[in-house]
Amino acid sequence: MNTATRFLLAACLAWSTTAVAQMPFQSSSFRKACNDAEKAGKFVMLVFHTNWCVNCKTLAATTFKDKRVLDWIEQKTIPISVNADVNRTLAQRFFATTYPTILLMTPDADEFFRIHGYLSADRFLEVAQKSDTIGQNVVAAKRELIAAGRNNPAARIKYAGVLLDNGLPPKALDEMVWCYDHGGEYDASFRGAGRSRLLGDIVRLAHTFPPAADAVRTRHAALRERLLGDRATVFDAIDLAMVNRSAGRSADTLTLYDRIRAERPDSPSVKFLRDRVFDALRAARRYAEIAKSTDVRAKVGRILDRHRTATTTALSSVPEDQREAYLEAQHDLLIHDVTGYYEVLFGLPYYSAAAEVASDLLRVSRTADVYHALAASGLRTGKANAETLDQAQKAFDMTSGEDATIVDTLARIRAELGRTPN
Repeated sequence: MNTATRFLLAACLAWSTTAVAQMPFQSSSFRKACNDAEKAGKFVMLVFHTNWCVNCKTLAATTFKDKRVLDWIEQKTIPISVNADVNRTLAQRFFATTYPTILLMTPDADEFFRIHGYLSADRFLEVAQKSDTIGQNVVAAKRELIAAGRNNPAARIKYAGVLLDNGLPPKALDEMVWCYDHGGEYDASFRGAGRSRLLGDIVRLAHTFPPAADAVRTRHAALRERLLGDRATVFDAIDLAMVNRSAGRSADTLTLYDRIRAERPDSPSVKFLRDRVFDALRAARRYAEIAKSTDVRAKVGRILDRHRTATTTALSSVPEDQREAYLEAQHDLLIHDVTGYYEVLFGLPYYSAAAEVASDLLRVSRTADVYHALAASGLRTGKANAETLDQAQKAFDMTSGEDATIVDTLARIRAELGRTPN
């Protein structure tokens, strides 16, 4: 070893020893620090540094000598200095790859805040105040989770919400994925709609947090395999269709339906997927196929019953300030679903049966939206008639010709029938 190398090594060792001495940190193990933090009601603070890090040396010589900073550290944390060149295992565990890296975590080792690089004393205190608030929120939420039971999916979803609200998507995603994969094992009621809603939340998270997209892709592949293997439930079909729709790939759901139907027409997966591809079948004018597998009049009756139940529920269980929006959403859903089956009958064409469905809907609501949806449905079949024109004209009159969409529909129907405006 030459003289220059010896000098450099000596300097590095001197810095490492000096830096640790200057930092108000204990040299105990990480596990002991977590135990001490639990007993003291504090957070754990890890400061990762290296022998060669200039910013680490500056941090130790300035910020960590400021009395305000030292007071905050003493009051709020059990601090540990970690030389990443020596304790590579801990550095790798917490993905500390740039230095200095400061981690704040709960006593049970849940990270809730991370700082990279040098901070002045004033900036450190500003960031510390923010981290303190986040830490308190996370600790309180974790206590609620433990009280409710760690395997309670509803409690874990609530905890995930707190994590997201406090800017911690990685931990939140872990909780959400566990609930989707295992929640039904501990709560049977979570195996259906609750699980599907959760997958929708993960899909939305993927828009701002890319790792969530990987979680969605993995589960989408599993859903597809279960449907192909006749091991699926109706909720698997709902989930797969929702993921495809969110990705702009609704056609993939129809392709899968057609494949299973061609290979195994009696497969339960065909039944599960049929409602999910209803709009696609309708858009392709595969009306006979829909009518063959569905009692359309009975289906419309169930839709109307569901709407009546939903509107009754609104009066008793929906908060008053949300009631108008809820009822509007239910009205839109009613129009979409009933006019969809109206289009099937009209397109076959079973005009008398279609007229009965239209009458059923109009007994519930006679708005311009309803008349326009009926007219648009008739137009989509390519078989518009005088009734279709009359529906569009009523929608036009009710809106005084001020709705551009209705005006366009009326014009297209007139063109198809060879009529000119009065």
